[in-house]
Amino acid sequence: MTSTDILIIYLAFGAPIAVYKYLQNRDAQTVRRCLIAVGTFLFWIPAAVRIGYLYFSNAYLGSAFVSPVDSDSSEMLISDLRENVRSELVRLGAGVGMHDARETVDRYVGLASAIRGGVVPGSTASENLFEAAGRKDSGIGIHCMKIRNRRRLERHHIQSRKELLKLFAEVAGSSESTTAIKSALKLTRQLDDSETFEWLRKLITNKAEVWNTESIQQTQSISAVPVIAATGSLNSD
Repeated sequence: MTSTDILIIYLAFGAPIAVYKYLQNRDAQTVRRCLIAVGTFLFWIPAAVRIGYLYFSNAYLGSAFVSPVDSDSSEMLISDLRENVRSELVRLGAGVGMHDARETVDRYVGLASAIRGGVVPGSTASENLFEAAGRKDSGIGIHCMKIRNRRRLERHHIQSRKELLKLFAEVAGSSESTTAIKSALKLTRQLDDSETFEWLRKLITNKAEVWNTESIQQTQSISAVPVIAATGSLNSD
């Protein structure tokens, strides 16, 4: 086996690990992602050791070592749950129409995701604004702008939460709304929105209590029906 063959085999093992590192750093800039991928392609052994260590530690050491959360799978799960909630609300006739239900759910998920990810809109624009104005010591101003934008984002999130809960309140009386509420519970849990989760949990709990009360009343009504005894004599014929 020549040195060329050994080099080809070495790079063949490094190619999939380089692709893995490229896809793992999706939040980074394209140039940085390419540099990391190329570096991993040429020197893949440390990365392979680290990946193997994380795999075996998770497989055999339980919760002692945990690999980073896969953000892509989380986003896919949120997208699937959002579609389920939208479909169920449209099927139940929540809101003014199909567009109203879909828009309400999408607005809530978008704002809740921004709150969950700590995204502050307009941060870059604020920095550019201060630079254009010639303000060199703009740290305090940028910080104040971030606080204002964060509070504005939170206000919009609270409003979208109220609109979403209003849709569920409209359909809560339906016997077929349980599936929609359960999907929404999974969605809010995935979005780390504990307040909306608690509201929906109370809604489904109250729904179960109402159902149990109605069942008891129906049982009592059936029990209260008088039994008509047959008093006729068998020898009357």
